[in-house]
Amino acid sequence: MKKIKRKPSRLRRAVRAAAVMLCAAVLYLFLADAKLTPMMAVHMLEEFHGIYEETHVVASCGTQAGRRYYLMAGENALLCAEVDRHGLLWQEANGTVLDCSDGKPFQAGGCSRWPHGGQGTLELFGRIDDSSVARVEICQMRRDKWDGEMQDYVYQTRCVYPVDELIEELGAQQIPCLRVYNKSDLYFGDIRPHGEDSVNISAKTGEGVDELLARIDKLLDKGTRRVTIHLPYDKGGLLDMLYREAKVESVEYGETIDIVATCVPRVIGQVKDYIEGYCEPKEDWEE
Repeated sequence: MKKIKRKPSRLRRAVRAAAVMLCAAVLYLFLADAKLTPMMAVHMLEEFHGIYEETHVVASCGTQAGRRYYLMAGENALLCAEVDRHGLLWQEANGTVLDCSDGKPFQAGGCSRWPHGGQGTLELFGRIDDSSVARVEICQMRRDKWDGEMQDYVYQTRCVYPVDELIEELGAQQIPCLRVYNKSDLYFGDIRPHGEDSVNISAKTGEGVDELLARIDKLLDKGTRRVTIHLPYDKGGLLDMLYREAKVESVEYGETIDIVATCVPRVIGQVKDYIEGYCEPKEDWEE
């Protein structure tokens, strides 16, 4: 009996085509050493440079040409990684490692980047492991060309404040801040950090501590107000608190306990429900 050869159905043809494409993709990945995601390519760079510890992404950016940059941080190393996209796949390009295993308080490194069809740039990266480092000053020196002739060296200085960056990340930029620079007894320069929001002290010698306390008092006392308070008798216990923590000018007993006192913001917050004509004050940055 002659067998009848059936033509494969559309579903079978689709399954076969998908299987062929999958095999081709796996073969391409194997031969071209490409990766499905940019992070797979980044991890290949980590292994290439001998980083086998757990890392996380600190920052990343990309270009229209399909190139991405990643700053990876581990316990003992930083990696500035560059990966390229080829079609739907990714491949490692360049990587620069900064060894942070020697325990130094400050680590810094740099790598050159040459985007496709663009000008080269020098990327600086680093890590601060000492909480006493309040400012990092970066000085750049270059020579500019003007009308075909080399000009004098140009110096550019940029200051980085790690604490400020942390405050910005927390969304607390609007909160009043007082900068305290310690170890002034070891500083012999002519110019010290100065300004209304900064103070120099020496915890060792006591220099500047009185000024620091005065500055703190000024910040804390900001918003001190003279108010009239009408306390219900069942809240009479607050009167003892006012005697302790505010300047009480007068007390009269009628339908309520009527008190005139000068209070700091913290005390006002505890009795604001009984203050005559009270409204929430605005901070300087809210106006």
